[in-house]
Amino acid sequence: MTVLGIETTTDVCGVALNRNGVQLDSIVKNEKHIHAAQLVPMIENLLSRNQLKVFELDGIAVSIGPGSFTGLRIGLSVAKGLAYSSHLPLAAVSTLQSLAYPVWKTIPATESIILSVTEIQRDEFAYALFRAIDFIENHVPDFHLITKNEKETVEKIFENPLHHFLLCGFQAEKFYSMFCSENRNVSFAGKEFNACSATSIASLGERYLERNVIADVSSLEPVYGKNFIAKKSNLFSRITQ
Repeated sequence: MTVLGIETTTDVCGVALNRNGVQLDSIVKNEKHIHAAQLVPMIENLLSRNQLKVFELDGIAVSIGPGSFTGLRIGLSVAKGLAYSSHLPLAAVSTLQSLAYPVWKTIPATESIILSVTEIQRDEFAYALFRAIDFIENHVPDFHLITKNEKETVEKIFENPLHHFLLCGFQAEKFYSMFCSENRNVSFAGKEFNACSATSIASLGERYLERNVIADVSSLEPVYGKNFIAKKSNLFSRITQ
């Protein structure tokens, strides 16, 4: 199974190809405000240098948030357009699960808990908890929003001394300093687990599609974390011509 992954949740604009659980190739640009101009050319370049056409893919996977309003809207618009025009299944991947995915691959299937976070606005975070033992099954995770004035809310999560939490995600260091620095039950997973990754989106998307967890292209909407009115985009049209 060959899957194209699209990641546009933050300043990272990335596309990746996975085949049968193995990363084939990826293109990543970490710049602000480039998604609208760069996403389609990046997909074209990635497919071309791997001698693939869109219709030869087995599916599309896209990060659906929570995250940046504009980035999510652009990424999902392109993904839905490609899936619809080429009759491909679409996997909608939680940004928080994709951020936790590289951590999950490094830990044993124990009772360890992954705390995945992303900053959606200044000093405002979305977070979700994932158990290692049923990580893949939790493909629609509950997530919560928290601001810098709600430290007590986070502290309640860590009250059980039997659980150890691994913190990862976009601006995880900032989250740690704001909410977790005094708690011994929380460990920072490391800087290598801080960035959104199209490869993780493609990998998780492949797992979803293998389990027939397929999104409804017509009704799928981004998970912004805030109320937002999305506008339609035709950015995908060039690739399908």
